[in-house]
Amino acid sequence: MPKEKVLVVDDDSAIRYTLTEALRGWGYEPLEASTVAAALESFDAERPSAVLQDVNLPDGSGLDALLEYKKRQPQAIVIMITGNVQLEPLFLPRVPVIPVVLLLSPRLEFCYTLA
Repeated sequence: MPKEKVLVVDDDSAIRYTLTEALRGWGYEPLEASTVAAALESFDAERPSAVLQDVNLPDGSGLDALLEYKKRQPQAIVIMITGNVQLEPLFLPRVPVIPVVLLLSPRLEFCYTLA
C-alpha cells in the first residue's frame, strides 16, 4: 500500500528536517519545498494528502499559497505553521471561510482553528 504524501513547506531547513523526519517515522512520505513556487509545483505534481505550510516565505505568503491550494483542490488539508505570534491582523482579513488549523511554533501549545 503506498504511503500518504505530506508536503512540508518552510524556508527554514531545520524546521523542514524536523517535520519530515517526524512524518517519515509516523509512516508518511514527506515532500519538501522552501518557496511558494516550489510548493505549488509539488502540490500539482504529487497531489499530497496534506500540506504543512509556513506563513512567511521568501517569495511570497503562505496565505496566498493556501488560497491557491484550495482553488486547485477544494478538499485539500492545509495546516498553517509559523513562528510569528503577531498573526491575527495579517491572517484573518485574508482568509475567507476556509477551515484552517494554525500551529504557532516553536511553542505548539498555541493553536487556532479558523472556520
